[in-house]
Amino acid sequence: MPDEPIALTSQSMPTGVARIGGRTAPAARIDGVDDRVDADVAVVDTGIDASHPDLNVVGGINCSTSDPTAWLDANGHGTHVAGTIAAKDNTIGVVGVAPGARLWAVRILAADGTGLLSWYICGLDWIAAQRDPSDASRPLFEAVNMSVAKWGADDGACGAANADLLHAAICRLVESGVTVVAAAANDSGPASERVPAAYDEVITVSALADTDGKPGGLGGDRCWSWGGYDVDDTFADFSNYGPDVDLIAPGKCIWSTKPDNTYGWSSGTSMAAPHVTGAIALYKASRPGATPAEVKRALLYLGTTSWATATDPDSTHERALDVSRIGPMGSVAMSASPATVGVTDAGGSFPVTLTLSRATVLEELTLSVTGIPAGVTAGLDRTKLFGFEATQVTLTVAVPEDFPAGTYPLTVNASWHGTRATVIVPLVVGLPPSADSPAPTAMRPRWRSRRRPTRRACRSCTSRPVSATPTPCRAPRRRDSRADRSCS
Repeated sequence: MPDEPIALTSQSMPTGVARIGGRTAPAARIDGVDDRVDADVAVVDTGIDASHPDLNVVGGINCSTSDPTAWLDANGHGTHVAGTIAAKDNTIGVVGVAPGARLWAVRILAADGTGLLSWYICGLDWIAAQRDPSDASRPLFEAVNMSVAKWGADDGACGAANADLLHAAICRLVESGVTVVAAAANDSGPASERVPAAYDEVITVSALADTDGKPGGLGGDRCWSWGGYDVDDTFADFSNYGPDVDLIAPGKCIWSTKPDNTYGWSSGTSMAAPHVTGAIALYKASRPGATPAEVKRALLYLGTTSWATATDPDSTHERALDVSRIGPMGSVAMSASPATVGVTDAGGSFPVTLTLSRATVLEELTLSVTGIPAGVTAGLDRTKLFGFEATQVTLTVAVPEDFPAGTYPLTVNASWHGTRATVIVPLVVGLPPSADSPAPTAMRPRWRSRRRPTRRACRSCTSRPVSATPTPCRAPRRRDSRADRSCS
């Protein structure tokens, strides 16, 4: 009787995806249902096996030969990287960081894993040329993974100073709005000696040895690769290091997709980088307008120090990738206390407390104030906010003495990724302040020796006839001498 193949029919979560918080990431929704992350990711590598049932491969380009359509994987490296980024949440095989995201194979390496500089540049320029079909002002790709490296250095000038064509191509790509992730490389040396890892324009990733998918260092040293064991939650002994590295992610004994509908283990910073690329896909799926710089700041903010940083070969201890709090972009609520600033003609400086609540969303908020009349100053003690918790900011409004009476609406704006929240704080001048108006923090003395208040106050009544019912005196309304009272 002939033998029969037997295969797994259930899905497993790789330790790397678990270690970075993928199990609980709201944007990933890992629950065994094939809900796919709405993002496009380019894998610059050896190609991808488009027939693998666990991968959502939608297209590609081949720069390694004269046939641009021959982008299928003849090596296995690119397919393994692709699975870590975006293997489907479909109850079979494995699940990636950004399940089901659209994968594009950009083949710049031959079957033996080597390539030419011209192939690199061909692939990067092709990526930069692809635009979002629904908005041509945006790039097609949310992220690019480059688990490749060559010897080189960062000249700090996008290759202009040292004739680095690869650097120039990556700068063009980043300027087009695409976030690029690079592996730190596997020389147990400085990442500054390898490119694209050394470039400031990319997010560079070192490798963490993790054996149990959890922080705490309790997983032991049961993972063998690169000629040895590494203790759980320590810096992988093969990984490059240094100040050019931005994040650390699991890169030792990573289980992922392989060609021909198979799965396998692999180790290296090549395996660490796609964890970060998947995180970018999660973040940008609902924030397509986020710039590469904003994406980088977000991931650094979310990162943790829950690993044995003392095992890092240098003093720059990068934060460990954590996607557990990445969710869809949400709204921001903003309120002001007091709601109105009432000012007498004595002027003064008045504080207003602004409270911003965004408990379910991570956004970088940019704050500004508009509608400030000429002569009044209104400043914020913070103009950038990052984080989840409700945050208080102080708006200080300074009004000069004898400022023209009237109501001036000050608008406080909080903007993020093309979205804005506002709160209007009316500045009322010339009326007694309300009970909840702030007391001025500073007031200049008033000198009235040249004025006659009584005469001035009743001047408007002197031409009126006297009647049995006295006419109440009212002070004349001040003229607004300013030429333009519109909001700025």
